[in-house]
Amino acid sequence: MKIRGRKVGRVLAEFLLIVVGVLTALAVDQFRMSRADRGQERLYLEGLVHDLARTEESVRGSADWYARILGHGERALPVLRGEEPVPVDTISFLWSVYQASRSVEPGLSRATYDDLLNTGGLRLIRADSVRLAVVNYFHVAERLLWPSDFDRDRQPYRTAVRGLLPLSVQLATRAARPCLLGADVDPCRSEFSGIALAPVVRSVLARRELPHELTLSMQSMAIRNLAGVEERTRELRIKLEQKLVDR
Repeated sequence: MKIRGRKVGRVLAEFLLIVVGVLTALAVDQFRMSRADRGQERLYLEGLVHDLARTEESVRGSADWYARILGHGERALPVLRGEEPVPVDTISFLWSVYQASRSVEPGLSRATYDDLLNTGGLRLIRADSVRLAVVNYFHVAERLLWPSDFDRDRQPYRTAVRGLLPLSVQLATRAARPCLLGADVDPCRSEFSGIALAPVVRSVLARRELPHELTLSMQSMAIRNLAGVEERTRELRIKLEQKLVDR
């Protein structure tokens, strides 16, 4: 009986050793997986911070361009409406008419966010508040940057101007693009030499729909909330940067 009892005890001891070994192995694997998940979470957070910084820079730059483009529209609109006479400086007038038709697209960098969605990586972001803030940001930012009626309101004026201005004028204006940075056409007047501008001005003024089309175009640009997107982007970037510091 004693021998049998010893065998039973030995079997139980071996069983316990096996159980402890398995549990230890599982615990080690779980620890390793947890460390890997935390490392991957950090990489995702760093990627989001990088993308947000790029978006912030792009939106800020686009807002500066929008301010210049709207300024050209404000200078051209009174003349198109007949509220002001055609300026003697027809180059500056046509310059403003053309530049008001330009379109600048801010970039929303979302490579890391798309990867999070495609791989299910959102689950790796442990803090619910952070995960929700990221999802809400991209949903709201897209809606603010690309209103449903933006292209519809901008297109008529852009299409009309590109049809009214001869190719020579458009090419001259594009070549004079550096002058837009200072909103001063004087250094680039040579680009327009040899081009008969008076007939072009007459054709522009003859299109009665142009003031209305320009007004719609300017309104669509004004309601595109670039400042709001920049602010939201900066707030989320700072929040994620703080999250990385706290880890």
